[in-house]
Amino acid sequence: MSRYMILDEETETHTKYKRKANPFLPENWIVMRGWKMQGDPQCSMSHYPTKEDSKPLHIPDDCDVIVAHNAKFELLYEKRFSPEALHAFFKRGGRIHCTQYAYYLINGQTQKSQMVSLDAIIEEYGGRKKIDGVKALWDAGVKTSEIDPELLEDYLIGTVEEGRNSGDIGNTELVYLGQLKEMEELGMTRAVQLRMDGLCATSEMEFNGIKIDTERATKNLAILNKDFTEVKANLEQYVEGMPEGLTFNWGSGTHVSCLLYGGTIRYKKSAEYEDPESPDGFARLRTVEKWPLFDGEPVDPQYCHYETESGVYTTYDPTRCPKCRGQNHTTGNGTCEHCCDGADANWRQDTYKSGKKNGEPKFKNMKGWGERKTKIQDFFHEMPQITKPNPEWKLTTTDGKGVPIYGTGSDIIDILALRDIPFLKLYGRWNSLNKEIGTYYVRYDEKKREFTGMLTCVVPETKIVHHKLNHTSTKTTRLSSNDPNLQNIPRADKSDLKAIFVSRFTEEYCIKHGLMQVKQGVMGEIDYSQLEVVVQGLLSLDVNLCKDLNNKIDFHCKRVALKNSVSYDFALFHCKDEAAEDHAFWKKERTGCKHFSFQRAYGAGAPAISDSTGLPVEDVKLLITAEELEYPGVEKFNAKVAAEVNATSEPFRDGERGWRVFRKGTWQSPTGTIYSWRSWDAPKFMRDKGVMDTYSPPELKNYPVQGTGGEIVQIVLGYLWRWFVANDNFGGRAFLVNTVHDCVWFDMHPEVVDVVIQGSKKIMEAVPLILKKNFDIDCPVPFPVDADTGPNMLDLHHYQAAA
Repeated sequence: MSRYMILDEETETHTKYKRKANPFLPENWIVMRGWKMQGDPQCSMSHYPTKEDSKPLHIPDDCDVIVAHNAKFELLYEKRFSPEALHAFFKRGGRIHCTQYAYYLINGQTQKSQMVSLDAIIEEYGGRKKIDGVKALWDAGVKTSEIDPELLEDYLIGTVEEGRNSGDIGNTELVYLGQLKEMEELGMTRAVQLRMDGLCATSEMEFNGIKIDTERATKNLAILNKDFTEVKANLEQYVEGMPEGLTFNWGSGTHVSCLLYGGTIRYKKSAEYEDPESPDGFARLRTVEKWPLFDGEPVDPQYCHYETESGVYTTYDPTRCPKCRGQNHTTGNGTCEHCCDGADANWRQDTYKSGKKNGEPKFKNMKGWGERKTKIQDFFHEMPQITKPNPEWKLTTTDGKGVPIYGTGSDIIDILALRDIPFLKLYGRWNSLNKEIGTYYVRYDEKKREFTGMLTCVVPETKIVHHKLNHTSTKTTRLSSNDPNLQNIPRADKSDLKAIFVSRFTEEYCIKHGLMQVKQGVMGEIDYSQLEVVVQGLLSLDVNLCKDLNNKIDFHCKRVALKNSVSYDFALFHCKDEAAEDHAFWKKERTGCKHFSFQRAYGAGAPAISDSTGLPVEDVKLLITAEELEYPGVEKFNAKVAAEVNATSEPFRDGERGWRVFRKGTWQSPTGTIYSWRSWDAPKFMRDKGVMDTYSPPELKNYPVQGTGGEIVQIVLGYLWRWFVANDNFGGRAFLVNTVHDCVWFDMHPEVVDVVIQGSKKIMEAVPLILKKNFDIDCPVPFPVDADTGPNMLDLHHYQAAA
């Protein structure tokens, strides 16, 4: 009889290399470990006040499932502190169940289900939220080892009053038991189990990490910074004449949108401002001065003379009268005809006649006007339109006057580059350099006041970067990555970044780990060929598409043939053979159809494909029509998905859009995975017919293809990981280190390259067998892969087995 184990750990919380409570830091350890075996009346825990007190996790022989919320965290710590116990558990077939990941899958990847905390969902499963005093201490900077152990115990396994059967451990058990029922009812139990093996695979990849050639990275960075400075200087000529106080920011989507499509940039600067009460209408500093009193009236000291001996002011200028402030003419002999009727105008300052100040001069505090004042104010600079944006690029953000701006991402810039806009190639280069430096090298972020970029995540002692591969962050179940993002690395024809990803199997590493010494290990990559098209064949079961896939048709040449009404053999020959007549023309045709293929696979319409490829809209429409006639099953499948989404729709109110009513609908794939969509505002021609909201056609076509492709890759990762576990990572001579959408990265000692690559290829190509075994799906198409190896991830060459 087998049992499950609920597991949770509270660790020391030192943060470094972009990881909170980093499991790879020597100064972090498991301070308190909590667990509960199925059938136990209460939870258990062990406290380890110091790292030296730590003990490995004991996993009973009858335990077949370890359950945790955000299980990757526990896996990474236990791979460090309990490697032998964990390895033995997996080697005998033990599984992981992550309640965070399962919740995301059960709920169709909606935004609210992404990366949820245990407290956020516990009430759905009949539990209670904790009074999070421990979290408050963490937020205040208190380390876990400094927290009262009794408080930590209550937090982890519940209080004495609760029978030590609550807290994170008890709550996780409630969620797990509820999820078992939900998965069974939805028919997705096996799909979730296989995904959990995929989670173990990516945890292994994070733990192993990737070796970085820091010396080459430093040299690359110097070259990139030089190029970046030059490109930016050349760009500045296109934004000359900006008003004083406005510095055009090429990194601002708002600024670039206004430059390209027209709009108003709002900026701030210090400037003078108006005040109607001031003498000249401008706001001025207000001053306070003591004016002497003459005959009870204050007189500006500039019109008076100060007698140092008596300490009083007098008036002596015969041309001025203190009473009328010198504004009237005098007789020239010290009298003022207007004010004094000829009396002597040489007055003395008033003095006190009694009291403590008897004899002292009298003054009055007078407010005066000083220098003009300035303050930070909003200013607006309007920019003319250079090019017209595609309406689909409209964003929810606005310019300085509240007018919506349009997208300026790299994909849109690639489209605009086909238009005759002088600075776009420079801007595209600036954009790619800015992203590459800031993401994969290092840059100082003025706002955050810290250095950012991949090199800040590299452990100096090992030169290893432990990247993050996230399972619960996308709408399609595909993986995402951060710190650093190793899912979106520039292509080899765009950058030589991949050259810094190298093998750890150096002579020094081999000596340290008792391996046969080599100067250089081998990096490997195995990539699925045309995965999106293969998945379309699997889902649609279109007869012609499946036939072409089995015949290993070049689909780009096939589309050239359809577009130009020639035979496939003619197109293949003229596109591929440089000696063929008009080869340059046909090669260009294939390139255009290649871009079309990618856009089409992700559901783009004719205008969007035309924008992105440069193909005339009419040519795109002809290609779409020809393809729909050639592969009618694809459109039938798309229509089936749309019908199911509409049939399952339920209304909801969108708080970001004035609480208006929209809809959410779902589609369940053949494996049981659920995908969800939300509706958006219908275009005007539909609203005119009374249809106010609609689902996005590209999203309806995209999610099943992208999602199923991602699911297949993750299932295969699980099989690869099981194979590596069974072979003890080939004696520590091969490691899974990364996955990028449709491919897997390997780091290998030269001794095992043939075994690892050939075995991995067989597993990755066994998708039809895997689908049949686990889901009873008859797969009508092959899943071919290509394998490459080399000293780093840039210098890869087609793998060929040793003779």
